[in-house]
Amino acid sequence: MHKSIKQKLAGLKKNSSKPRKSEIWEFNPDEFTDLIRHRKNKKFVVALSSGKLKIACHLPFLSLFEKLNMKIDELYGVSAGAIVGGLWASGLSIKQIDAALDDISLSLMFDLFNVKAIKSEISVLFGEEKLKTAGFFPGMKVENHIRELAQKASQPNPLVNLSDFHAIAYNIERYQKTILSITNDGNVRHLMRSEDDLFDENISDGDLADILRASMSMSGIYWPKQIGDEYYLDGGIAEHLPIRTPFIRWLEDVNMRREKRDLLIVAMEVAYWSKDASPPTNPLSLISESFEILGVELSIDHEFIIKDYKTTRGPKADLIIIRPKLPYVPMTGIPDFEKQILEAKKSIMEKLADNE
Repeated sequence: MHKSIKQKLAGLKKNSSKPRKSEIWEFNPDEFTDLIRHRKNKKFVVALSSGKLKIACHLPFLSLFEKLNMKIDELYGVSAGAIVGGLWASGLSIKQIDAALDDISLSLMFDLFNVKAIKSEISVLFGEEKLKTAGFFPGMKVENHIRELAQKASQPNPLVNLSDFHAIAYNIERYQKTILSITNDGNVRHLMRSEDDLFDENISDGDLADILRASMSMSGIYWPKQIGDEYYLDGGIAEHLPIRTPFIRWLEDVNMRREKRDLLIVAMEVAYWSKDASPPTNPLSLISESFEILGVELSIDHEFIIKDYKTTRGPKADLIIIRPKLPYVPMTGIPDFEKQILEAKKSIMEKLADNE
C-alpha cells in the first residue's frame, strides 16, 4: 500500500511508455462540409469546458479545426479547457500538448499538503483574511509546468490569435466572474461587469501561465491565484461551460451596432459520465464533482437561453455542444487519455460530421 502511494507521488504515468498513433487525430475534411458551410460569414466561437482529468477530450476537438483550417474568432476556456485552449492558442501543437499530458502526476498536480490553509481559516475567525493561502495545495508546480510549456511555442497559432483567447475565472473579492486574456503587449487584461452592466477593463502585469492558473484554482483545493491586486478561483464556479459569456458579449456588440454577423458557438463539454461510471469516493473528488454537477446544470440553463434567443430582424445565434460519455476519473486517479480521445472523437463525428 505504501509503495503504491509512493509510486503515484513520484509520478506514475500510464500512457507515457509510447506515443499515441497519429491516426488518432485524423479527420476527413470531406465529412464536414456542412460544418464548413455553416461557419461561413459568421462570428465563430469555440468553447472548452472545465473537466479536470478529462482534459484530453479537448485535443481531438481542436485538432478538427486544424484539419479543416477553420479560423476561430474567439476561443474561450475554463479550468482544464483553459489550459488546453491557452497552450494551443500560444502556438503549441496538439501533439505537444498531448505529450505534456503524459507528464501529469499527483506530485505535479498537488504540492505538499498545506498547513497554512488551516492557519488561514483560523485567522479569518479573528478578522484577518488571508486569501493567498486559502487552499490545501499551493499549485506552484503545475503553474511553473504550464509556464515552461508555453515557452516552447515556436510560432503563433495560424487559426486563432492569442489575444482572442479568453480564460474564465472567478474574482473572489468582488464576487464576479472575470474574463482574463493576454493583450498584444503581453499583459493581463481583466474584463468584468461594471455597475452599468457593461464590461469594465483593467490591465496588470502577468503572463499566460498566470491566467491559466487562475482559471484552474479549484475552490478549497488550490490556493487562489493572485494577478495584480485581484484574487481568483476556478472559473467553473461561475460558468463551467463558457457559452453564455461569448453570447452576451456578441449580443452587446449587436445592440451597439458593432457586430452584424450571425453567431456560431461550437462547444466541448466533458463533464458527462457514462452510465456505468463509478461514483466519487474520496474527499477531493467529492468536492470537485459537486462543483461540476452544479456547473452542468447551469450550462444546460445557458444552453436554453441561447437556443431560445429569437429575432425577426438582425443577426442570429446558433449553438452546438459535444458531450462525450466518459468513465469517471477520481482526482487522485490515473486517466486513460487515449480512451478519452477516442470517445471524444466518436461524439464529434456523431454531432458535427455530415448526415448520410
